[in-house]
Amino acid sequence: MSTTARRTPRASGRPGGFVAWRAGAPDLAAVLAIFGVALAVRAPFLSDTPRYTDEMGEVLRAFDVYRGIGLPLTNVDAYIGPFWNYLLAAAMWLFGPTPELPRRVVLVSGALTVAATYGLGRQVAGRGAGLLAAALLVGAP
Repeated sequence: MSTTARRTPRASGRPGGFVAWRAGAPDLAAVLAIFGVALAVRAPFLSDTPRYTDEMGEVLRAFDVYRGIGLPLTNVDAYIGPFWNYLLAAAMWLFGPTPELPRRVVLVSGALTVAATYGLGRQVAGRGAGLLAAALLVGAP
């Protein structure tokens, strides 16, 4: 082998290694359809169930982050991290602070979770298992 030739790295033959999932057109269509169904199931009850209660403390803390008043290291409860507060503050920065925004963020993230569940089930046990897992999660809004 000459000194100018480059060696290409070989994939390890270890079992259990991470393998990237390459989505084809049917899988992409399935993910989009699952996402749409999850949105449709969750959207009618967005403002009604449950009533606004203790989530307002978290929303007010996110509003403080949005206004630049504070950068908390915990949520309202000290044992919960501030990720939700910062996510809501980012959504407020993008879309403006509205009373419906926190629930819309939950709506979209819940529907994305259903689509991710399909991807996980598809990766682990095939398309049928992915569809079954997503269907079970759609039924639990």
